[in-house]
Amino acid sequence: QTVEGFRDNFLTWLQDNLNNWTTSTERDGKAWWCLDRELRDVWKEFEETLGPGVREEILACRESDMELPADRHEEVLRIIRKGIEEVSEFEIFDSGLNAIGDEIFDRLSQEGADGRPALSTLVNRWFGDFGSDEITQELHRFLRLLVGRSITFPNGTKTFLAFIGYGANDLLPNMSGVQLYGAIGNHVCRYLWSNVTADPFGSSYVMVQPLAQRDMIDLVLRGWDEELAEDAAEATFERITGQETRPADPAGTTGDDDTRGGQGNAGHQDDTASPEEDWRAALMDETRDLAWKSRGERAYRTIASLPLSSLANAAGSLVSIQNLKQNIRGELPTVGGKINVATITRSEGFQWVSRQDDD
Repeated sequence: QTVEGFRDNFLTWLQDNLNNWTTSTERDGKAWWCLDRELRDVWKEFEETLGPGVREEILACRESDMELPADRHEEVLRIIRKGIEEVSEFEIFDSGLNAIGDEIFDRLSQEGADGRPALSTLVNRWFGDFGSDEITQELHRFLRLLVGRSITFPNGTKTFLAFIGYGANDLLPNMSGVQLYGAIGNHVCRYLWSNVTADPFGSSYVMVQPLAQRDMIDLVLRGWDEELAEDAAEATFERITGQETRPADPAGTTGDDDTRGGQGNAGHQDDTASPEEDWRAALMDETRDLAWKSRGERAYRTIASLPLSSLANAAGSLVSIQNLKQNIRGELPTVGGKINVATITRSEGFQWVSRQDDD
């Protein structure tokens, strides 16, 4: 048994037991509301472009049997097709979900057992006043593309699970992760992380994988705040060019899953990018490399040489620093509190180092 295999077995168990926690009807209902939010966002962009009085204008045209101005119709199509183009570029992060997309939409196109309206009713609620089959067809095309490509479907939530330990034949620890995005039908929506193994570092091995809130942990270990640097680079890019950067990968699949100070993301410039985008990517790569060489490498070298007990204490201290930052800045205390620390070794298995039971 491998760590990756254990993760996959867990996902199979979770999928087989979905109905213990929620019904298929409830899952379809959440997906329906997700599509409602997507249509609302399309409408909001249309309204922001042409002004808040555009709905009244459309209604007045319908009630008086007047032709809707052609530019209104074309503007809606432009916005929808822009969304189609953007979503089409997204990676299919869940091929299993994408494969049952037609089945899902066939089901949502019918009225639900709980009285949920059919998908056509939803589309008509937002864009029925246009009376355009072309708009309706493009909206259905847009919504269908979301399945398996966007984390907004089927319910807009996400949970990350990390499976860490040793496989039966492993000498080094591994981590297999999965990002869960809810469920629909009998399918658990997921993005599978590549398996991560401790890498050689000096005379030892090291793997550092912070999860959830991690900016202060990164600052200590790697010497820089990548999220802040990305925001600064994006703001500078927009100031210079007057345009926004390209939409981010919705699955978060281009996120930081490196083990050595962010080196895994370097040198990934897009061949089709503009000179300004190349500059932005180069700035991030250079900052990442400089932080690693001047600060991060020394921290990782120390980590690689720490005895197990000191390493466990350091892990608890890093979480405490993250929690302190949340408290000082008045942010929600989603990290920290009672910190439990454990070790996993081949010789002794799972061992608690410190455990603070709930009162």
